Amino acid sequence: MVQAAFIGVNALSPGVYLAVAALEGAVVVLACLGPAWRAARVEALSALRSE
Repeated sequence: MVQAAFIGVNALSPGVYLAVAALEGAVVVLACLGPAWRAARVEALSALRSE
């Protein structure tokens, strides 16, 4: 069923590996940006004093 959706695409084709790696890399970067952005907005001294 899945093979019917991807006509002409071989599982061992280098383009498929590159596309999947690029997609995973983009997801990782986006997942890291949220917490990093939030941490960058906090003033360091006030965060240390609150602990």
